Amino acid sequence: GGGALGVEASAQIRADFRDKNVSLFHSRGRLMSAAEPPVSAHFSDKLLRKLQNKFGVDVKLNARRPLEALPEQLVAPAEDHVAPTLTINAVGCKLQDSSRRFIPTEWLHPETGEVVVNSALQVEGAPAHVFAIGDVARTGDYKQARWASRHAQIVTKNILVMVAERESAGLTLYSPVNHNSVAVHWLYRVLGCIYVEKRVPESCAVVTLYLGNDDGIGEFFGLHFNERFARKYLLADKGSASAQAWLNCTRSI
Repeated sequence: GGGALGVEASAQIRADFRDKNVSLFHSRGRLMSAAEPPVSAHFSDKLLRKLQNKFGVDVKLNARRPLEALPEQLVAPAEDHVAPTLTINAVGCKLQDSSRRFIPTEWLHPETGEVVVNSALQVEGAPAHVFAIGDVARTGDYKQARWASRHAQIVTKNILVMVAERESAGLTLYSPVNHNSVAVHWLYRVLGCIYVEKRVPESCAVVTLYLGNDDGIGEFFGLHFNERFARKYLLADKGSASAQAWLNCTRSI
């Protein structure tokens, strides 16, 4: 799968184990094709070049392996058939059947299997105190940890309002990022000559990826950021500070 997980995993494996051959199969014609809002063509093209030229990942676009197939049964042009010793499934998934049986069918979207929620992240058709957050919820944004964290903040506020019986104050509403802020013009003037590689006004995506041990790629608010930005902000700790914060949070609960 050529989404965030497949891309980051393939680059990391090649960075740490140069003797291992890695093939990345993606069913679409460009990487990160499922991102919502979509990433720019510049992002996808640059990501492809980095994987191929820097990390030596064998990227095969418009190719897929059926999930029920054996590892050696890869659907691709005949000359591209390979028999891997390990297959990592990173093509995305729907709600598992083991979890689905606990959720009423009428709460689920018939096509995607996501839990349908309103703007307050309350489950449609469920009692008012039932919420859904993270990948399972049909919120209209890309499946990323940053948005799940934001969902949790919204739901926490709403639960506190409901517990205090202050519904008249109104529930906090969640809105996915689907447009670029007017502050982008100011941000570009301040950071453009230092950290911005290119303006991509057609993109509203907020996406950052770690690539190996010393590289990354980021795009948000219609700006595509350069390697200098990646080294300074993405790779400073590779998310270890955020991970530690989550650990500290769980220990205190």
